[in-house]
Amino acid sequence: MIQAATIIAYLITFNAGGKAQDKPYIGPKPTAEVQKLLNEGWKNGLSWEQRATIFDRARLVAIENKDSCGEGRSLYNLALANFNIGDFPKAQERYYASLKMARSVSDKQYEANSLKELGFLYVSLGQPTKALDFYSQELPIRREIKDRYGEAFMLDTVGLVYDSLGQPVKA
Repeated sequence: MIQAATIIAYLITFNAGGKAQDKPYIGPKPTAEVQKLLNEGWKNGLSWEQRATIFDRARLVAIENKDSCGEGRSLYNLALANFNIGDFPKAQERYYASLKMARSVSDKQYEANSLKELGFLYVSLGQPTKALDFYSQELPIRREIKDRYGEAFMLDTVGLVYDSLGQPVKA
C-alpha cells in the first residue's frame, strides 16, 4: 500500500515539470499588467515568500482593474505559494476563492487546476477521501477542454489515492 507521503512526493515531482495540456486552451485571460506580475512571480531564484508578495500584488492590481480572471489566477498562484510556505489554512482559503472566481468567469483550466490543488491539499492533510471528491469534479472538466495530460495525471493520482486507502481494485 502506498502512503500519503509517497503520493505527495509524486505529485510535487510530476507537477513541477508538466505542461497543462496537449493543445492550447482558449479561455479568459487576465489583463497584461496582471499577467506580467504573475510571470514575474515565477522567475527562478525567488523564495516562496517573495512569490507570495508578487502574487498578492497581482491580486490587488486585478481587483483595482476589476479583472476577475486575473484575480482568480492571482489567488491560485498565491495559494500555491502559501502551500509551499506551509500555511495550509491560507492555501485552502485561497484555493476555494480561486475556484469560485474561475467558475464565475468560466475559466475551465483554472477551475480544474484549483480542484486538483484542493485534492492535493487534502491528501497532504491526511484526508484522501475528501481529495477524491475534488478529483472527481476535475475529470469532466479536463475532458471538456481536451486536456489529455491533465486527465492522465488526475487519473494516475486517483489510482495512487485509492491504493493508499487499501483499495487497489479501484486504483
